[in-house]
Amino acid sequence: MMIAFDNRIPDAFMLEQLLGQAVSSSNESSAHGQHPLPMNANDRYIAVYDNNQLVGYGHLSIGSTVDEEGPLFEIIVSESCRDPDLRHTIHKLLHARKYSRSS
Repeated sequence: MMIAFDNRIPDAFMLEQLLGQAVSSSNESSAHGQHPLPMNANDRYIAVYDNNQLVGYGHLSIGSTVDEEGPLFEIIVSESCRDPDLRHTIHKLLHARKYSRSS
């Protein structure tokens, strides 16, 4: 398994495929089992690929908050992904102090 991380929004078709086969974790209760959070220009994104197939997606919504829980975020990982630490790694990358945007 060769995992590649990218800080760009993944292709819409690949994201829809991932949503159909994934387990979501989010601090927004309405996000479970539905389309991801709305996408904004200042938000942070992590797309995770294994052999050019999208296996994970993370989204941190900048500027939106849920009470005192902090910014809204969502992490989606394919059920077929065998890396038990992938969810934690995506969370860590989204919340990193230094975040570099791909152009």
